Amino acid sequence: LTKQLRGCINLSNLEDTFYKKSKKNYFVKIYNFLQNVNKIMNILHQNKDVPSILKFKGDNKIVESLMLNIEYKIDLRGNNVIKKGLDEELDTYINIYGALEDILTDYAKILAENYKIKIAVVYQPQLGFLAEVQSKISQWELIYKNDTFFYYKNNITEELDKEYGDIKNNIEDRELEIMLKLKESIDSYKIYFNMLIDYIAIVDALHSLSLYAKRDNLVKPDITNQIEIEKGRNFFYPSNFSVVINKNTILTGPNSSGKTTLLKNIGIYLVLCQMGSFIPAVSAKFPIIDKLLTKIESKESISNKISSFMSDILQIEHIISESTAESLCIIDEMGKGTNIKDGISVFIAIMNYLKKTKVITASNYQEFFMRNDVKDLLNVNYFYVNRLENSMDIKKGIFNNKSSIDLIEGEYKDLTQDVESSNEESIKETEKWAIKKINNRLMNKNE
Repeated sequence: LTKQLRGCINLSNLEDTFYKKSKKNYFVKIYNFLQNVNKIMNILHQNKDVPSILKFKGDNKIVESLMLNIEYKIDLRGNNVIKKGLDEELDTYINIYGALEDILTDYAKILAENYKIKIAVVYQPQLGFLAEVQSKISQWELIYKNDTFFYYKNNITEELDKEYGDIKNNIEDRELEIMLKLKESIDSYKIYFNMLIDYIAIVDALHSLSLYAKRDNLVKPDITNQIEIEKGRNFFYPSNFSVVINKNTILTGPNSSGKTTLLKNIGIYLVLCQMGSFIPAVSAKFPIIDKLLTKIESKESISNKISSFMSDILQIEHIISESTAESLCIIDEMGKGTNIKDGISVFIAIMNYLKKTKVITASNYQEFFMRNDVKDLLNVNYFYVNRLENSMDIKKGIFNNKSSIDLIEGEYKDLTQDVESSNEESIKETEKWAIKKINNRLMNKNE
């Protein structure tokens, strides 16, 4: 099946092949496509265990009919364009053209005997038949010359022009006439070809998903009312995670703890489940949703005069207008583009407005969430996310630590003493050293 699917080429650019490249190759490609489609149909239709979605709903006999029509007229495996024996007039032209070499050799011998010089008679498109010699002959009409030969017209070449001059054009014109009729016949099945393309797209997608599931030992997810992933594989870096989400949820944790990564993974897992794919986890459960709406990135634009906060608001506006009770909204750090007071107000307003919708969001307002009145107001689950070496640690609860400003103020006294003791360094070097010291202490506190 994999081999046949690879042979189902993209048919969208075939018109260019016919009019700009090889017309014969146009029919060869269509024939190969139909041949592979026919083999795929036979493989899937003969297997009783194959689901109905993988069986073609149209008349598969049309595929064989189209193949026979092309095979009957086009010389698919030979050197000719049209099959020999199909058209008597074309065969006559081709036979004459094939004998031209001997005919020209005979005429060249006659001229050579008369003029006692070495002469060849050649055919050149547009110019017709010419006598090719290495010296001037005043009695003949000179057509052109190059560094080696002179090319002339004479009585014999004019006689050849009348008899055989259009033979090449006659062959091409007759071949084109036959191919245009065949193409017109194939074009009448355009709707049928679209059905075949849609069918192959479905087979190819499901086949790819099945190969992926088999290769990586994926599991079939169960359909429930909650999200539950056990040892799911992270799509962004080597690790795994487990999480159970049965109501609207806020993810908390320090920067770079994996909150955004977890949101993205949940979204991808849900899309895979919804499209019928198996899941890279030990086990998984998901609800069926009507829409997946996200606000992950802040798309700031100077040219459009849109700040990161306004970009967030526009994305949230879309989520609010499109969401239903059956939707899942994934929102990352709403309100971070403005001051803390306004950001928290916007965050709470949005969470309250979307409380009848499924919402998973990440936020750094963890100190605010610890207040009992806020917990009661939002009525959501809280998770503390922390990135470990080979996994993501996800626990129920709210991450709590000092803010960066409090941390710097708390360490300022010791830091000042450290700076004053470094008298040997220049002021510039001391500034660099102090900044590095602050960063190191911040990192240690976060860890």
